[in-house]
Amino acid sequence: MEKIRSCASSTPSATTSENGRRRALELAQRVDVMLVIGGHNSANTRHLYELCEKVTKTYHVETDTEINRSWLAGAKTVGVTSGASTDEAMIEKVIERLKSIASGEGG
Repeated sequence: MEKIRSCASSTPSATTSENGRRRALELAQRVDVMLVIGGHNSANTRHLYELCEKVTKTYHVETDTEINRSWLAGAKTVGVTSGASTDEAMIEKVIERLKSIASGEGG
């Protein structure tokens, strides 16, 4: 796996607005892999996932433990966005997990 060079995020509170969804889509267009964090039953999160998957490889996760290392194989950039009600602590856990995988520590 190549190292992940950058991890950018779109803030959760912004993703419910049209402007926020546009920013998430713009982010997805600039990365190799996109992670959308939020509840599997969340309509907002599902919409973000569907929007981002149109332009790049995208995965919908609810927790950091769902991230599969193989998803990031060959990725140089990873984008992160989340549904409006996603807990900030979970967003941080996902970002830490990505950093761990990029450094070769995460399994």
